Amino acid sequence: MLKIKLACLLTLCLLTAACGPAAPTETPVLPTKPATATPTPPTPTATRTNTPIPPTPTATTTPSSFLQTSRIFFAGGGKLYALDPQTNTTVVLMQGMDTVLHSLVVDTVGERFYIDAEFTMWRVPFSQIGSQKPVLEYLDMPQQDINQGMAIDFQEERIFLGQYYSGLFTKKLNESAWTQIVSQQNISPLLGQRGELKIDPKNKQIYFRTAFDGNCDNCRWIYRVDYDGRNLTKIVRANGGDALALDLPNNTLYYTDLPGNCTLKRVNLDGSNIRTLPDIPNKNSYHCWRLEVDHDANKLYMLMGDGAYAGKMTIARMNLDGSTFEILFETKNSPPDGALAILPITFEEAASGNPLPQSTTVTQTPKATSTAAPPPTSQVCGAGWSRLGVGQKAVLLPGLPNLLRVEPKMGDNVIGKLYAGTVVKILEGPVCADGLIFWKVESDTMPPSTGWTAEGNGKEYWLEPYKASTP
Repeated sequence: MLKIKLACLLTLCLLTAACGPAAPTETPVLPTKPATATPTPPTPTATRTNTPIPPTPTATTTPSSFLQTSRIFFAGGGKLYALDPQTNTTVVLMQGMDTVLHSLVVDTVGERFYIDAEFTMWRVPFSQIGSQKPVLEYLDMPQQDINQGMAIDFQEERIFLGQYYSGLFTKKLNESAWTQIVSQQNISPLLGQRGELKIDPKNKQIYFRTAFDGNCDNCRWIYRVDYDGRNLTKIVRANGGDALALDLPNNTLYYTDLPGNCTLKRVNLDGSNIRTLPDIPNKNSYHCWRLEVDHDANKLYMLMGDGAYAGKMTIARMNLDGSTFEILFETKNSPPDGALAILPITFEEAASGNPLPQSTTVTQTPKATSTAAPPPTSQVCGAGWSRLGVGQKAVLLPGLPNLLRVEPKMGDNVIGKLYAGTVVKILEGPVCADGLIFWKVESDTMPPSTGWTAEGNGKEYWLEPYKASTP
């Protein structure tokens, strides 16, 4: 029986995606088409519970203790890891889970991880961090089949799941009934979904890879479909590989293809301008299972397995143009696949029109909403909308952290972060750039002590005037 490859982005990234047997011949050894009866899933090493997890579990290890330093998360060999991309420090958050994992989603507001494995799917609260035998809440599956990619749109409170033989399914997070949105008949002669799937919440669309049992003479495609199953569209032919990542700000898609299992390609979202990236070192010794785009650092992260299926898992990254490949982490005695995830950057990336890294799909605590008009494009930056001024103090509202930057613009110029409750003094500004209103601020409580950060995006305020009574 095929063990579909698995291993998902707090500030570290967790492998998320579906896996499947991938070999140049494209001939996976798969189980017979499942019957209607639902089998009992393999008993995991973790303790199983059917007790619902409360909306906001009380975590013994709070997000501030690891989400503030980690944006990259990954899983494999029954372990969940967090990686600090600045120091390349890796820690084990929990262990004792199923070993064949496919996708990981991090919910920073609900404070829990969602994980799908070969035949099961569950969620586990942050309070289980540090546990060698975490208590998992198992979730209902659409039907008996081999799970592949998973993604969650928390704004819509909707989860999406791909299955190898059956296609794509969706349901509301608080409901039990699944709805099939893409069937085998929709994509015949293909079977269903294989490898990773990613979502575009802004346009309410799903991008997914397809599965085929045997050699279909280059019939596999990457598709796009609306959340409701309409407008099923072929994007690009990709007969090999399992990995897929969206770079929505640049309207591009990264994926793996033949030859081998780690040939990296990039294509526009309309299927035009296919480009093959430079080969990574020793390409033929790896199988690339997962891809994630880090928009903050302009990096492409990869979760790779040993091409010989010898049980080695590797986390690596490169620039978005394929240059400067570097290995960050390697471990042996793991399944040859895994899950990877990267947390959204901060409010400014999330709300400036740059979509979040979708496999991590993280919700956030709503910040104050403005009823005034968005900042104008005239010479007066922030006129009629900004509530701040030079010499004033401001406080960061609850939610995701703000980035502290060298210059008042987005890009690879981040020097620190501001967390909820931080009080700053405004030194210069405002400067309007990239749809945001930036101010230069200082504070003795943040390293470094000065930098540029955004007040908001014309719709939401992330900084507000500080008053003595402000909590």
